[in-house]
Amino acid sequence: MFDHVSQCLLQGLESEHGLFQGLFQDPEPSWEHIKDFDPSKLETSISNTIDRLRKRLLEGVAAVARRRNSLLLIQRLPPEILSACIGHVVSGVEPHNHQQMLMRLSAISWWWRQVALSTPSLWGMIHSENPEHIISLALERSKDTPLTIRYEPSSRSKTLDGRNSIRFSGNAEDFFGLVAPHAVRWADVAFPPLRSSNIAVEWLRAHSVQLSRHLRQLTLCWIRPPTDGPITRFTGDAERLLELKLHNLTICPKDIIRTVASSPRIITLDLRSLVASDGPENQAEPVDIPPPFIHLPCLSTLLLKNLPSSILGPILEGINTSMPAAVHIVHDTTTQGNAFDGQDKSRSDSLASFIPRLIATKDWVQIKLSSSGIILKPMSRAPACDYIVELQGMLSALLPWLQIDSLPRATRQYRAELRMLSEGLGDNPGQAVIESLMQFPRVGSLRLEGRTEAWRWIWLLSLPDAVQTNLVGSDKKSTKSWLWPDLEFLHFYGDWINEFTLLSVLLARYGSSSSSGSTSQKEGMPRGLLSLEVRPGDQVWRVEVVDRIRELVGPGRFKWMSRS
Repeated sequence: MFDHVSQCLLQGLESEHGLFQGLFQDPEPSWEHIKDFDPSKLETSISNTIDRLRKRLLEGVAAVARRRNSLLLIQRLPPEILSACIGHVVSGVEPHNHQQMLMRLSAISWWWRQVALSTPSLWGMIHSENPEHIISLALERSKDTPLTIRYEPSSRSKTLDGRNSIRFSGNAEDFFGLVAPHAVRWADVAFPPLRSSNIAVEWLRAHSVQLSRHLRQLTLCWIRPPTDGPITRFTGDAERLLELKLHNLTICPKDIIRTVASSPRIITLDLRSLVASDGPENQAEPVDIPPPFIHLPCLSTLLLKNLPSSILGPILEGINTSMPAAVHIVHDTTTQGNAFDGQDKSRSDSLASFIPRLIATKDWVQIKLSSSGIILKPMSRAPACDYIVELQGMLSALLPWLQIDSLPRATRQYRAELRMLSEGLGDNPGQAVIESLMQFPRVGSLRLEGRTEAWRWIWLLSLPDAVQTNLVGSDKKSTKSWLWPDLEFLHFYGDWINEFTLLSVLLARYGSSSSSGSTSQKEGMPRGLLSLEVRPGDQVWRVEVVDRIRELVGPGRFKWMSRS
């Protein structure tokens, strides 16, 4: 027998599907219908009705829940306050979980979902570890809101449920292709170094990067300069820009100068290996139109490496050297312009004049000339250097170039470390180069690493009249003195200078008495050596001569370096 519930179900089935009725009702059954009775149809009809009743029950429960939720205070908040609450919760999770948390909050209730979907600013975080459809959805829902874009190749992080997870991002070039059309909305952007892919190259070839007033950070770099890479064009101004990092781009100099000039709030400026475009858009400006003036009062980190003079010059002209900034500049005079090449002298002069200005206003400045080995340091001991200017190129080109604005006179309170290499000076350096080296007033350390240069400078160190200085306003035309009287550290190879030559130089420069006492500098005489290092070679030095050299220099100051 069927119970009451079954009877109700069957009545529903009969009304919806037109099944026979006589078998289960009071009227006499119609045996004609029973002949056509199919039990499988009855079972299917019952199952369908159960599904419909379950759906109606769930809808009823949902209606009751909505009614109950509508009475809660959180559901009666204005959308502005609720969206601020959702934004506060989302901001507390890691960037790669931003969209997942937002979707989870949107599923709490109909009202929360409506508020989340109608607030574009909640969807402005774009992270590379999200699937492509999630990124596309966020870009669509964010509408016109500024975008924060992050790319991480892989990371070990936690999910929203607190479980450890290793997450991987998609291809960097594909990610760039997704977000590049929205460049006008970039606010905080850090791309990984891009390869020369078709997606990135073709987009940059067909479009320019439209800078917006929302932009705060921009990192755009190629792994290496593309051989046939596009010219990266920048349009618009970014007055709120705080950090700019561009590497290995082919760029129009006037674009980057205009961008930097329009961004006075920049804190970090990192430009490396930029190539100036030779296209018609890089034609020189008319003489009567000066380049934009660059003023960066908030700058704290300045990294300029291997830039053409057309970019380096205007930036350095506007830098205030008294700012509390870390400065690191690398410039190759052989490939990026020399002050005496006659082509762009004004722009090259800006770097030459920047060095003395930096030295004059800072207590700790280090100038490295990698190919020549010249390092300028203060005499006093100071903390690690934050100000580095590294010039690469032949020494014969560097030294006259550095003498602009009287660099040797500007460095009179600094100790210069000279590393003499025959390869750096050339087979026969000009007299101007030798005189330039001799003009550095405070050479404290000297490393002689070439046979020709070792003989030259050891001989000059032994002459009391090696340096001739012209006096202004004096009856005497000039005065003669020792070369580098502040020299305290000397290093050379034993095969370049033998023991008898070294002993003769020490006797001529410091006298026959031992230097074991004070190393204070006597009037008209050079300062005593604090360290004399000799790296042995194939030649064997006489023991008695070495003992005499050790006696002249002083105990603990002569070092016979090992071959390792």
